Amino acid sequence: SSVLSRLLGDLQFENKEMVNIRELRDQILGYRYSNGNVCTWGIDEEGRLGYSRGEGSEKGVEEERYYPKIVRIPYINNKRPIITKVSCGSSHTLALTNEGKVFGWGLGQKGCLGLGNNTMAPTPCLLEKTADFAPFRDIKEIACGASHCLALSQADILYSWGCGLAGRLGHGNEEHYN
Repeated sequence: SSVLSRLLGDLQFENKEMVNIRELRDQILGYRYSNGNVCTWGIDEEGRLGYSRGEGSEKGVEEERYYPKIVRIPYINNKRPIITKVSCGSSHTLALTNEGKVFGWGLGQKGCLGLGNNTMAPTPCLLEKTADFAPFRDIKEIACGASHCLALSQADILYSWGCGLAGRLGHGNEEHYN
């Protein structure tokens, strides 16, 4: 649209790379910078943009963010993670670091955040364990569906979690996994 083109044209940030539009949904747009930062804007509801709305915000009320804001990814072992890939579902987002770690935020319904529960995470949370409590690390690719996620490890192990309807997780059933 012309409004979006104008907005993107007005944003003259250096060292930015537009996040792959095919991986984004209508609620979020973003930039990934060469320094590993991610900026998001769009419809801020259920934590999908990755930053807390702060005091006084009404829970469940949708707000539109028209300008980019940096998503604060938590440090790992006193080191700032460098984000190399972002993928978005309907109301959740995953971010992959250059060290194979994965962060998730947004609405965790049906376990789509992979945090072991179905709750909302308004800010990025590190995915640390698999369903069988093995360390979740050495990831090289991530992808989000509307309400499920996939991650591929360096050892070519494919992890899937979230909504299992119609067998979309490949587990041979329709159960939800988180």
